[in-house]
Amino acid sequence: LSAIDGSKVMTLAGHTGPVTDVAYRKQESLAVSASADFTAIVWRIPTVQTIKKSAMPYEVKPRCVLRGHGGPVTCCAFGGASKSVVTGSRDKTLRFWDVTPGPDPQPTMVISECHQDWINACAWSETGDYVVTASNDFTLKLWDVKAGKDKVKFVGHTSAINCVATSHGCVVSGCYDGTVKVWSHKGEEITTLYGHGQRVNACDLKVTVESEEAPEEEPEIADWSIAMETEEWEEEHRKRKIGAKKKDESKVIQVTTVTAGDDGTVRMWKPLEGNELSTLTGHSDRVLGVAMAANSHIVSGSLDKTVRLWNPELQGAAEESFSHDAEVTGVVFLPVGCYVATCSRDGTIALWGLDLDRDGTN
Repeated sequence: LSAIDGSKVMTLAGHTGPVTDVAYRKQESLAVSASADFTAIVWRIPTVQTIKKSAMPYEVKPRCVLRGHGGPVTCCAFGGASKSVVTGSRDKTLRFWDVTPGPDPQPTMVISECHQDWINACAWSETGDYVVTASNDFTLKLWDVKAGKDKVKFVGHTSAINCVATSHGCVVSGCYDGTVKVWSHKGEEITTLYGHGQRVNACDLKVTVESEEAPEEEPEIADWSIAMETEEWEEEHRKRKIGAKKKDESKVIQVTTVTAGDDGTVRMWKPLEGNELSTLTGHSDRVLGVAMAANSHIVSGSLDKTVRLWNPELQGAAEESFSHDAEVTGVVFLPVGCYVATCSRDGTIALWGLDLDRDGTN
C-alpha cells in the first residue's frame, strides 16, 4: 500500500492460514513469511523501478514453499551473510533451509524438542553464528548454528516469552506478564523494563556503534558488554602481541529498544540508561507487531487492522495510518527504499511505500 494515496503497491498471496511473521533480506531482495498453515513461503521482492513500471497492484508469486513443520509456523528469520532461513514452530522444532535451490527445498538441519513448549519467536544474529529462540516454557535459548546445539539458556522470565530481538550481542525479550528484559548473549540479565500493563507481543532494537582500532589478531567482535564468544578466544585475546597491526572493531555506544503490547501502546526505551523515552498511543486494539528503522522511525501493526508510522521525535507522534482488511500480526522495515512489509490474519502480506521526506526529518 502506498503511504501517499493508500493504493496497493503489491500483494503476496499464497498462504491458506493467518500469516504470523515476516522477514526480509536486502542482498537478494528476498522475503520470507511464516503461517499457521504449517508452511513458510520465500518471495523475491521486485525492485522499486519494476513496481513503478508495472500495472498496479503488483502481484508476486511464491519463489518456494518450506514444508515439514508439524504445527503452525510462528517465526522466521534470515541468517547472516548466507542465503539461509530458520523457521520455528509450535511443534517445538527449528528448521534451517537453504533457499537457493528449486521450488520445494528440504531443510538442511532440523533441531527437535528445542524447548519444553511452543517456540514463539526467533532471531538470527547479524554475524550468522547463532539463533535465539523464545518459548512458552519461560526460557530463551541461544543456538550454535554450526553445531546445531544450544549454547546458552536464558532464565529469568516468569511467564511465556512472546518475542525476541538481537543485535551486536544484545538480546531483548518481551513477556506475557508485561515485562521486557535485556540480556547479553551470554545469558546475563542486564535489566528489566516495566511499563506495559499487559502482555508484550513484539520488540525490536537499534544498536549504535562506532569504529575503533583493535589488534589484527583479535577476531571482530559484535558485542555490547564484554568479549564473550568462547573461553578460548578470551585466552587468545589476553596473549595478543603488543604493537600488532590494527584493524577496525565495532564498539557499542547506544542501545534503543521499541516494544508493543496488549495495552495498545508502543513504547521506546534506552535500556542502558534504564528509562522509557516515549509512549506512543493511537491504536484502538492490541499491537502485535513493531519494527524500528535506522532513522528511528517506528512502524506498528495492530488487531485494529491499521498500520501506523511514527516519528518519536515529533510531537504529533503518528505520521500515517493505513488499513488492512484483517488484523495485522507483524511488520518489518525493508532497508532498501522507504518500504514496510506487513502481514495479516487474512493470509496476505502487503508492501507499503512510505514518504518519510515530507516532514524534513529524513
